[in-house]
Amino acid sequence: MMVAVRRKEILNKKLIHGINDGLKFDPLFTFINDIINKNLGYADKINTLRDKILLNRGLFKEDIAAVFGKGYTTNRISKLNSRYKKSGLLRKCGNPYFIHQIDMAIIVHVLGMGEDVVNTCIDHDTVENFAIKASDSGVQLGIEEELESIPFDHIRDNVNILTNKHRIIASYLDRKTKYDNKSITDADHMFFYLDGLERKIKDEKLLKAINHTRKLLGDCSKRKKKGNVILYLVDKSYRSYCYDIKTELENKDPEKILSVMPSKFDDRVDNTRSDVPVEHLAILGIYKKNNYILSLGKGFESTIINEENRTTGFLYFLLIDVSFRQLLKKINNLKEDIGEENDFYVLRFRRPIEELEYRLDKLFNVYGEEWRNYNQKVLDSTQGKKNRLGGLSRIAVL
Repeated sequence: MMVAVRRKEILNKKLIHGINDGLKFDPLFTFINDIINKNLGYADKINTLRDKILLNRGLFKEDIAAVFGKGYTTNRISKLNSRYKKSGLLRKCGNPYFIHQIDMAIIVHVLGMGEDVVNTCIDHDTVENFAIKASDSGVQLGIEEELESIPFDHIRDNVNILTNKHRIIASYLDRKTKYDNKSITDADHMFFYLDGLERKIKDEKLLKAINHTRKLLGDCSKRKKKGNVILYLVDKSYRSYCYDIKTELENKDPEKILSVMPSKFDDRVDNTRSDVPVEHLAILGIYKKNNYILSLGKGFESTIINEENRTTGFLYFLLIDVSFRQLLKKINNLKEDIGEENDFYVLRFRRPIEELEYRLDKLFNVYGEEWRNYNQKVLDSTQGKKNRLGGLSRIAVL
């Protein structure tokens, strides 16, 4: 209990800041950037690589090799960058989508997590982003085709485990609905799309995702739910997706867990760092996704938190910490705007805050000193002291 009190005292000294300013001076940023800057010359090389992707400039293999070295990783990044650039896919913040994969790869690379984790990060969204094929002849699903485009079997298997099949089904329904000029607020016609898709599918995991989607659509129809059905499907299926990862890895060897779990953890770290929402429901959505991943059980925690790599354990602590501060910042803003503590939205934040604080209290005795040091660096940065952040601190928004 004393730990929670100490943390609250520290937080009250204006350490909750930067939420609406891109979290540029957050301990999570500072920690990652320090790791990058400890590798001499990395910051400038990384900034060159990121700037060329962010600004859609010519990216040469030499730029990639300066960070990742010559070989498969550099060749794969070069190929995927050309594909993403041609597709025009953007993230919610307006940045080219491929910067997410690059930032993930940079983080695990400087943390020394190994080539398999780096290469899994680079390709982890490939299937989800390109599996839906739309043409004049209609909308098709090409999951197997996208998986086969990944050269190595073990990386392909990692990506397959991390691919959110539920989201692919939702994306298919979205594209199919728009192709047929149907309403995305009406779930009834989507049942027919699922029936047609099911007849073509043999993969058991994909069939399971289709059945789960059908159940969610049934809930929409029964409750006559209004609004965007696709967003509802994506939101409600994330827990099932995390459970799929957990059950898939239960039958795998430890080496497979060591390359898949850090990749998914890194995905949440970068999404929390880069997707800076304004609306309270968006912040709650980020928390829920982080919470599902952090609750994957002992297999996840033992991979991330271990004596051999204290760095990843502290990163885990900072991910919980940044979610805690995002929620706390938002609930304080809501109280000011609404003026009533018992408002519905304020109450929705209380339980997540309590859950996160419980997790932080358990880890604070282990990582508390590092946490204080990085919060001091945050204060130094915001007060104009000389503490230039390199690496990922330069977030260009197009």
